Amino acid sequence: MEDLERLREALKDLVERSGRSIRDLEREIGVGHGTIGNMLRGRTELRLRHLDRLARALKIDLRELLAAAFALPLPPLPQRHERLRRLISEVVRTELEAFWNRRSKRSEHVADVGDAEAL
Repeated sequence: MEDLERLREALKDLVERSGRSIRDLEREIGVGHGTIGNMLRGRTELRLRHLDRLARALKIDLRELLAAAFALPLPPLPQRHERLRRLISEVVRTELEAFWNRRSKRSEHVADVGDAEAL
């Protein structure tokens, strides 16, 4: 089975299991009438932004949808949380370093201006 066809089949299954109408989902994600049906039938190109919105409307993470469609194993939840914690720590550390660097440069600039005015 072709990769996109597997993805379409996974989407069809999720939509059916949700018990919601396709039209209701189209309204919720802000696409025109017939868009989801056409995506599921292969008449419309699968766009990542639509897949993401549709996954959210179906209460599933896009990564989980793709993993299910392509039979990719997701790391166990504790590992995902640990990776997320490390990523957040790295981002916060980087932003704090940038903040302190900007602040010290401003302080140096003020000191330089003060020295120049003293001359």
